[in-house]
Amino acid sequence: MVITDPRVGERVASVAASLEPRITGLTSDIRDLIRRDIPTLAADPQLTSLLETVSVRLVFSTAASMSCTRGDHVESMSTHWMVERVSGSLDRVIGQVLNAYESARER
Repeated sequence: MVITDPRVGERVASVAASLEPRITGLTSDIRDLIRRDIPTLAADPQLTSLLETVSVRLVFSTAASMSCTRGDHVESMSTHWMVERVSGSLDRVIGQVLNAYESARER
């Protein structure tokens, strides 16, 4: 599906611009959640960093999608609220990354 309406691109750019200043806080919140829920990752900062990056991108893309399709205003979404809304997706993605990591370590 190709979207040709220029308003869609403008809206996505607007959402991205409003989320940009929140990257640090979001990354910190996700790092804290990962450390709390998966304490064994503290020994592997590279994997923790990868999970943070994947998680931030997932949260941002979901927030952008919600903003574009439902008209939600990203500016009014708290970081905690955004993370909660995608927690199921985050769990699946983190689970897949950890499974791949464990498989690679066993080789």
